[in-house]
Amino acid sequence: MSENIAAILPELWLALGQTALMLGIGLTAAVVLGGPLGVLLFLLGPGQSLANKPAFLVLNWIVNTVRSFPFI
Repeated sequence: MSENIAAILPELWLALGQTALMLGIGLTAAVVLGGPLGVLLFLLGPGQSLANKPAFLVLNWIVNTVRSFPFI
C-alpha cells in the first residue's frame, strides 16, 4: 500500500502545485477586477455619491451576466 502512495507522490505534488497556481490566478483576478468593480457598482447605485442610473443598470447587467457563467 505505501509503495503505491510513494509511486504517485511526484505526480501528486505536481498536481497540487498546478491547483494552487490556478487558485492563485483566479483569486488574484477576483480581487483585482472584482473588488473595484463592486465598489464602482455600489457607488453608482441609487442614493450614493456617484449615482447614475443608466451606468448602474448597464454595469449591473454585465456583472450579473458574467457571474452566472460558472453555473452554465
